[in-house]
Amino acid sequence: MNKVNKFAVTVKEKEIDIHDLGKVMEAEQLAYLLENMLNGYDNPVTKGNKVGEALQNCHRTLQGCVINFCLGVLIGIISQYGDPRNEVGLQTCCKIKELLEKGELRYQPFI
Repeated sequence: MNKVNKFAVTVKEKEIDIHDLGKVMEAEQLAYLLENMLNGYDNPVTKGNKVGEALQNCHRTLQGCVINFCLGVLIGIISQYGDPRNEVGLQTCCKIKELLEKGELRYQPFI
């Protein structure tokens, strides 16, 4: 397996700086990026674990921001109409929202 360059990605023979991309990307663009990244036969849990492992090396404050971001994504997706393909996932998101509202789970404070 090739070593991943975490600072740049090459798309159609053009190198794109990941830092610059992250600073200008809108939420809808990130959603589309994730949609395309996950649209395949790889296990999304395994991919998520790999992303989490890669984030172990980022700044601790930013790790908390990522956790809060992921919680926000889970709550944001709840308003979507569900069907049997995502019913369990949406129920899980509803439970996380409920636990946050009750104070049984907390967002990571920004330190």
